[in-house]
Formats: sequence, C-alpha cells, structure tokens
Amino acid sequence: MKLKIILLFILINCSLHSQTNNELVNEVAKEYKDYKKKSVIDTTDKRIITLLDNLFNESLQSDENKISEETIDLYKKFYSIDSLPNWHLFFLFSNYQTFISEATHNPALANPDLQLWLIKTLSSEIESIFGYVPVMVAIYQGEAFLATGRKEAAIAHFSKYGRIYPNAIPIKVYRFQIESEFDIKEKLYDDLKTNHSTHWMVKNL
Repeated sequence: MKLKIILLFILINCSLHSQTNNELVNEVAKEYKDYKKKSVIDTTDKRIITLLDNLFNESLQSDENKISEETIDLYKKFYSIDSLPNWHLFFLFSNYQTFISEATHNPALANPDLQLWLIKTLSSEIESIFGYVPVMVAIYQGEAFLATGRKEAAIAHFSKYGRIYPNAIPIKVYRFQIESEFDIKEKLYDDLKTNHSTHWMVKNL
C-alpha cells in the first residue's frame, strides 16, 4: 500500500540519516498536504466515521475483540481507493497505526513528535469536517499523550472525553490508571470490575 510504504520509507530513511524529530514530522506533513489537496472533502460521506466507529465497537469496546468482515471490507476499500471522499483522514489514521506498530517492533523508529502530530492532526481535521472527534480517535490521542510523557494532558483529555463518551470502557480504564485521588480511583475500579469484568482490558487490572 502506497501510504504505508511512504511512511516506512520516511521512517527508515530518516533513521539512517539521523534526521531530527521535527524534520521527520515535516516530511510526513508534506506528504499529507499533497494528499489533502487531492482529497474530496464531503461532510455527507461518513464512511470514514463508520470505519472508525466499527473498529472501536468491535476491537476496543467489545469483549471478543474481533473485527467483522464488513469492517474489514470497508478498511480494504479505503486501503486501495484513494479517491474515496475524505481519504486524507484515512491517510492519517492508517499511518498512525502503521507508525505505532513499527515503533513497537523497532524502538529505534519511535518518534514522539510524529506520533502526536499524526493523531492531533487527525483529531482536528475530522472535527473540522464532522463537528466532533470519534471515540476511537479520542482514545488514540490520549494514548499518545501518555506514550510521550504528557500525563497532565492525558488526565485532562480522558476527563473531557469521559464526559462525552461515558460508556467507553477503554477511557474508563485509562482514567482509572492515571487517577491519583484514591476515592475516585476506587469508584472507577469498582465500576469496571462490577459492570465490565469480562472486558479484555479490565481483566488485566
């Protein structure tokens, strides 16, 4: 897939040539700018929202953590057809997933600036088109704050989206993990263990 190849080429090339984090962000931002120019922005076409919501409901929220064929097919459609409306959002989302996966397997490719740039750009772009941030993106952004050592930003972020998405189990889990006040932490824990004990994230608490 060309967008995956683009990001991996940039990551490896920049690593070999010891480019700074900012230079790497600038390279990816330039590629994104080119794709956004070509992308058809359509507020009525919500297939990217459907994809993100399905991935959340079937992987992060579900006890089974199993992706449906319908969602796989939709992902494959975006993967192979870059003329779909709002494709630039898929570019950001897919590259974020690719970056996280590759950096996990090869820590030398880890780049906090790029991680935050990708997800913060996706969050602001999708909000500007559809008027809100899907729960999947909100969770990824909170994870990026935590992964890059921005704990206070993560606390504020998960607190905000905990109010917007009160039933999102992953947000409850992260709020429990980063909460420092004992009484609040205890209430979050009791809720998770009482109401979501079979969820795969809760089992690990």
